Amino acid sequence: MEDYRTASKLIPQDGYLATIDLKEAYLLVPIHPRHRKYLRFQFETLENKLVTYEFTAMPYGLSVAPRVFTKIMREVISCLRSRGHDSVIYLDDTLCIGSNYHMCSTNVNDTLKLMKCLGFIINVDKSYLQPNQTCKFLGFIFNTTNLTISLPEEKRTSIIQLVQKFLRISHCTIREFAQLIGVLIAACPAVKYGWLYTKMLERQKFLALLKNNNYEKEIEIPKTISPDLNWWSSSALTTSNHMRNAGFKIEIYTDASQTGWGAVCSENRAHGWWSVSEREFHINYLELLAIFLGLKSLSCNESNCSTLLRVDNTTALSYVNRMGGIQFPHLNDITRRIWRWCEERNIVIYASYVNTKDNRADAESRIVNPDTEWELSDCAFHSIMSHFGQPEVDLFASRTNAKCPSFVSWKPDPEAMAVDAFTINWNNCYFYAFPPFSIILKCLRKIVDDKADGIFVFPFWPSQPWFPLLQRLMGTSPPACTPYPGCREALQQAFAQRGCPPEALVLMLASLSESTVKQYNVSYKLWWQFCNQHIINVFSPSLSFIMLFLTEQFNTGCSYGSLNSHRSALSLLFGSNLTTNDSVKRLLKGAYKLKPSVPKYIQTWDPQIVLNYLKEWFPNINLSLEKITKKLVTLLAICTGHRVQTLSLIKLENISFTSSGAKIVISDLIKTSVPGRDQPVLVLPFFTHNLNICPASTLKDYISFTDKKRLQNNGNLLLTFKHPHKPATTQTISRWIKQVLSESGIDVSVFGAHSTRHASTSAAFSAGASVDTIRKAAGWTSSSSAFARCYNRVLIDDGNFAKSVCLSSR
Repeated sequence: MEDYRTASKLIPQDGYLATIDLKEAYLLVPIHPRHRKYLRFQFETLENKLVTYEFTAMPYGLSVAPRVFTKIMREVISCLRSRGHDSVIYLDDTLCIGSNYHMCSTNVNDTLKLMKCLGFIINVDKSYLQPNQTCKFLGFIFNTTNLTISLPEEKRTSIIQLVQKFLRISHCTIREFAQLIGVLIAACPAVKYGWLYTKMLERQKFLALLKNNNYEKEIEIPKTISPDLNWWSSSALTTSNHMRNAGFKIEIYTDASQTGWGAVCSENRAHGWWSVSEREFHINYLELLAIFLGLKSLSCNESNCSTLLRVDNTTALSYVNRMGGIQFPHLNDITRRIWRWCEERNIVIYASYVNTKDNRADAESRIVNPDTEWELSDCAFHSIMSHFGQPEVDLFASRTNAKCPSFVSWKPDPEAMAVDAFTINWNNCYFYAFPPFSIILKCLRKIVDDKADGIFVFPFWPSQPWFPLLQRLMGTSPPACTPYPGCREALQQAFAQRGCPPEALVLMLASLSESTVKQYNVSYKLWWQFCNQHIINVFSPSLSFIMLFLTEQFNTGCSYGSLNSHRSALSLLFGSNLTTNDSVKRLLKGAYKLKPSVPKYIQTWDPQIVLNYLKEWFPNINLSLEKITKKLVTLLAICTGHRVQTLSLIKLENISFTSSGAKIVISDLIKTSVPGRDQPVLVLPFFTHNLNICPASTLKDYISFTDKKRLQNNGNLLLTFKHPHKPATTQTISRWIKQVLSESGIDVSVFGAHSTRHASTSAAFSAGASVDTIRKAAGWTSSSSAFARCYNRVLIDDGNFAKSVCLSSR
């Protein structure tokens, strides 16, 4: 059915319009005599007699009457359009359109002639037969001069009166409230941003019906909708809307991921990361937030224009184009913030779908947070403010870590007062600056040039060329206490002080694994605190202070193993081997005697308990992906004796099958990998007489099972069994193994996933496997005190270890 939208698209700039209204149009459509019996009704006369009547013409109250009349009039309008006339017809109302006065006048005359010829009666009082550039049609005023659509004066007045009535009262029925919403929605085509201020009202009606399920129930009008009603009261008198979009001035691509957001407009790009609280939101909310941040970053200087948004999320697209929704309040809230920001600048936005692979902002949203994104803890910052006062602007910040209401960002940021701190004058404000260490000298020069005053956060780093300048600016000697810079930075400073060239620092730090860095980081934090407390040099202390530090740690509850870890960390920091120092050795020996180490597992569980449980999970082809995954990882852990880390590194390309079993080469570095030592090879034999727990068969079935579920370029063997089937991490594999142990009856409050290593090797030794086979299969080094020294060359494993564990009870 044609309506105001059809007219808006047909009306030309500076064109002329006229309207023709038909009088009693339905009654001119006769009803076939055989069908009149279906349109009968009875009427009681004054004499209390029931008289039966029937319609001979189409009545107004009939539900199908509008549809039937529209089909009839479509043939009429087709005749006019075939003559080249632009017309829009809605039931008995016709809009005649012409590019100029003469064309519109001809259209009117031809339409009147045809209507009269067909027997229709023209309602002259309601028709506007004189062509004009302003015309009322379907309750709206169409203006061809500026191509706007507005409300008639009487409708504006009635809306204001109705809104003010609801602002005065506190209760009404749901039906009355729904009528208010209906009136406002009917006016929205002629009220710019009108749809935005109906969503909260619709939400209240939705909740009221959900609770009462009765339109006649009375409800309390919430105060939360008062701002929206006030907006309608103030806007209804003056507002209008454009008939159609004149063209988009700018085009912005936006995208969101779980780590951050991105936006691209032409050659301009912007991106950022989510705060801790924002990461908890659903991706639909983050997509809308990315749109908001993208607009604020790349369209902040625009006004009085239209903007095209390219997004790859259909929910975000729908909420933007509909100016909100009623089902999800948090999505409506962020959409409301977007549109109100646009309203302040008289911007109209439209969202269009773009495929993810064609979304130019996709890469921006996945940029990893760089190491330059640092910030002081709130506690430390408040401590600084208590001494130096409240700064006015944060010169090096982003939306998620700014310490002041006003801040300057490195790259375009939606809430930054400026971009690039070096382009503004620092003398105009009391600043706070915590810059990347690489630009400290540049910052100091800027402070000198601008004669600026503020709070400057820097590391205590006497070896740097800017350190003397910083001392002169401060007018004081360097502080005795040095803040802890972090494990890698601490070691970098230590290596540099020992004469290591800067070019070699990267290689030296690369020798440390992430687990070692995390372990040593704890020791160095404690050491820095100790040194600051006793005011000593962190890199060259005396032996007495080292022993005092270890003693204090022991007295605070540190175990013998933790003291050993502290000793190793300090040895690396100082460049001296504390393990050979007699005094330190004597101290640790005393710690061991006073607090001897207790092994985590005094006894272990029997693998046959778990294997008997897994026997029931057969045949493999009938198992779910979850069960065959858990079965495989448990069998791999038991049959190889390796750590979970090793299992997570298995690659499909490194698996080969022979008639006797499967061979798996671990190509990635593991915990025991060192230069000169061959990488481990896992051997899984076929158990032809016990296929229920055959690790090689399970491995083969699992590969076949997951073949079609693997993403492109995903070479890891183990996948998560839930979509999108990503590579399983060590934590996930450990959780699977622990679940199987628990279901088998193993006490998982005592034994974890790593206990499979103890259980399998113990079972293999009890079953008669040689120490060399156990040591080689489980990946123990030659320096292990639990096993004899092994040869320099790796032994060829014939599968004896797995057979000893799995077939020991047969």
